[in-house]
Amino acid sequence: NDYRTVDLPFVENDDELGTGDAWAGWFKSTDGGKSWFTGLLPGYPQDPNKTPPLYGFQAAADPIVRPGFNGMLYYSGIAHDRTPTRKSLVFVARFNDLNNVEKGDPIKLLDISVVFDGRPQNLFADKPAMAVDFPRPGQSVTCSVAGQTILGGNVYVVYTIVNATETEATLWFARSTDCGATFSTPEEISGRNSLNQGAVIAIDPRTGDVYVVWR
Repeated sequence: NDYRTVDLPFVENDDELGTGDAWAGWFKSTDGGKSWFTGLLPGYPQDPNKTPPLYGFQAAADPIVRPGFNGMLYYSGIAHDRTPTRKSLVFVARFNDLNNVEKGDPIKLLDISVVFDGRPQNLFADKPAMAVDFPRPGQSVTCSVAGQTILGGNVYVVYTIVNATETEATLWFARSTDCGATFSTPEEISGRNSLNQGAVIAIDPRTGDVYVVWR
């Protein structure tokens, strides 16, 4: 959670507290951590390009990064408002190490995909978890990424949906079979328990079976 924009003197912050809020930041090193590149995911409130799909939300949070095959990096999180309606979005941003410069930053943002959009129903999504599989015989996927064709594995995301009165929280699961470009229609996995939170995903390296645990 990146708070670098909360005290910019020339920015009008208009959330309910009258101050700025967190956004989703990133930090990248190409020399083993000696030096770093840094920035914010596009769509932050001061973004001059008003980049979709995150622009228009007050805040972003709960970042998770997972590596994939062939230089892919996946960054999931939520964008949300703190207003009473508590609208939110679950997203996955895709980066790729293009390996095309001798100096500088070769790791470029490709796009941002929507896993779940809670705005139509005023639903709040929270605490996503993500896992990325490797290519498997009979299960690998072929994807077009930055002008090249690569092999990849499925991308799995689980998140919580909290109802308006915060009396019920359910776990939802979605899968991507095209290296994170799109995701399946989410399905509920938490059953009859009324309050569910804190999901973690593991993939069996032998079989590709997916396990989700939560409290």
